[in-house]
Amino acid sequence: MFHVGGELFATELRAVEEAVEGAEAQAIPDTPPAMLGIFALRDRTLPMYALARVLELPDVSPGAMTLVLRPSVTRVALAVDAVDDVFDAPLDGVRAAPPGSDVEGLVLGVVWRGQELITLLDADVVVAACIAAAPPTEATARATGA
Repeated sequence: MFHVGGELFATELRAVEEAVEGAEAQAIPDTPPAMLGIFALRDRTLPMYALARVLELPDVSPGAMTLVLRPSVTRVALAVDAVDDVFDAPLDGVRAAPPGSDVEGLVLGVVWRGQELITLLDADVVVAACIAAAPPTEATARATGA
């Protein structure tokens, strides 16, 4: 589970590779609003996105923590406000998300943990939304005339 914009979110644990504290993105020119830049994680350079912007939430802070997601073959970093505990949510406890709360299929549903409402995100769709917002590569720019 993790906090973004004052709300509590979760995704499948299998999709979370690690949480990194204090990772700073190096800005690169001509990036979309959701992309903060890139950062080095050991031997790899990863694109970093502000999850608040991907989810269209108020962007209150740059995010003190970074989640490295790798639900399938693509790895991205997401700036979040804080990382919480692992939470085992039984499938029969998952409820449909309230109307208007789903941003482009990102929300799988909601679940209660005591008094806290947790929004469950589809990690594959989150990563796809980040990649869709990424700047075009040079080859794509040349092919499209951009």
